[in-house]
Amino acid sequence: MENSIAEPLLTAGVKASARCRQTGELIYKQWCYALRRHDGSEIWLEMDRIPLHLVEQQVLVEGVVYGGEVISVERIGPH
Repeated sequence: MENSIAEPLLTAGVKASARCRQTGELIYKQWCYALRRHDGSEIWLEMDRIPLHLVEQQVLVEGVVYGGEVISVERIGPH
């Protein structure tokens, strides 16, 4: 029997498009978290731990973009 661990987004057919590093405001929206970028656009964030002390603050996010709509966050911190 083969053991494998698949990431949920990849099993749904969504491919990772690029590593990214973006800044903006961490916001709580529709029961989820997103990054409001400086141009006003927003991108959803997938995070294991939610840094509540950074909500509504400017942050730097590093991770992988999936489908152009979600960042799988590897690091987040104040900016």
